[in-house]
Amino acid sequence: MTQVSEIVQKKGAVLVGLLPDELQNYTLFVAGTPGHPSDAAAAFTTFLRSAHMRDVIAAKGMQAGS
Repeated sequence: MTQVSEIVQKKGAVLVGLLPDELQNYTLFVAGTPGHPSDAAAAFTTFLRSAHMRDVIAAKGMQAGS
């Protein structure tokens, strides 16, 4: 057993299913900016929330939050 994102990246590996919800242990990644973010920081967090990135995140076996 390992994280889905580790399985889907391995050539020849087959994901046979997920653990039941009551056995899941999620790893959360958070992006944040200071109270007055720079333009670059604001643009980067906006990019991370974009539809394109949601597709990339899903393709890598992860779930995008809100």
